[in-house]
Order: sequence, then C-alpha cells, then structure tokens
Amino acid sequence: MKNKTKAQNEENRLKELRDRYNEELTRLYTIRKENDLVTEEEENLMFNGDVHFVQDIQGYAGESSNEYQIEKLEEALDNLSVLREETEKEIQTKQYRDLRKEIEAMPQYKIWRDEVLKKFSNKCVVCGSTENIEVDHRYESFYSIVKKCGIINTVQAYECSGLWNINNGAPLCKEHHDQTQSNVYYKKKNST
Repeated sequence: MKNKTKAQNEENRLKELRDRYNEELTRLYTIRKENDLVTEEEENLMFNGDVHFVQDIQGYAGESSNEYQIEKLEEALDNLSVLREETEKEIQTKQYRDLRKEIEAMPQYKIWRDEVLKKFSNKCVVCGSTENIEVDHRYESFYSIVKKCGIINTVQAYECSGLWNINNGAPLCKEHHDQTQSNVYYKKKNST
C-alpha cells in the first residue's frame, strides 16, 4: 500500500511539473516574442527542442524512475527561471536602446550637440582632433541621467534639464570617446 501511495504521489508530482514546465515555457516564449527577442534558432528550440526534451523524459519511463523524471523536470524549471531573468535584462536593455535612439533623434538633442561642438570649436577636448567627433555626456552619463530622472519617453527627456546641459557635454574623437568609462563598461558588458 505504501508503494502504491508513493507511486501515486510521484505520478501527481510528475504531472504537476510537466504542466508547470509547459506553462513556464509558453509564458517565457510569449514574453520574448512580444519584445521581439525570439530568434529563429530559439523558436525552433522552444517549440521543438524543449517539447522533445519533455517527451524524451517521458520516453524513458521504462528505463528510468519517476524520481529521475522529476529531478530532470526540476532542473529544467530552474533553467527556465535563469532564462526568465536573462530575458528581463534583455528587455530592459532593448527598452533603453530604443529610448536612446528616440532621444537622439529629437531636435533638442541636435541643438544640445551643436551647442557643445560650438563651445569647443568642433575639436576633441583630449587631443584637439577634428576627425570623427562625437559628443559625450561628460560628468554624468546619458544612462545615469535617464535612470536618475526616470525618463521613459521623449516628453520626459525634453523636460529633463540634465540631458541638455551643455556644461555636461564634451566633444571627443571616436578613439577617446571609446575610452570613456561608460563606453568601456558598455562594451565589456555586451561582449560577455
């Protein structure tokens, strides 16, 4: 009788884990799809690879115990949890990049950029070059201003004086701009 109860409990747990896995996978796929983060490879894996993964676990029923299947599904759920956290970070990064592009397309951004260039005679403040000049938010980075002020749209950006302070801007040649702390951090973060 104990073995029957244990087997029934394992069957119930296995069904619960399969259902939860399928729900979590579908939820993760939907979030990634809504945010244009699903690659073709991921789409194939999500709806071919992972479904086969569950079927493979079920297929070993004769060769493996319910305990083994439960263990593998719990591992798979842990992996989905990690993927969900990574997806949240990807969404935040994408939202920031999209917002930054919108802000940089604003007429106010062009005015700020032109004023900074004019103030420094269109020259890199480090080496004096006039080639490949970029304008940097110097003392407080673009990113930190956006985050500190909670900017989520172009209207809020327009109203944020910190973004348009020409005393916080400096022209740098591409070589020196690439060496700024925020650019080094950004490149390092995105290379991993």
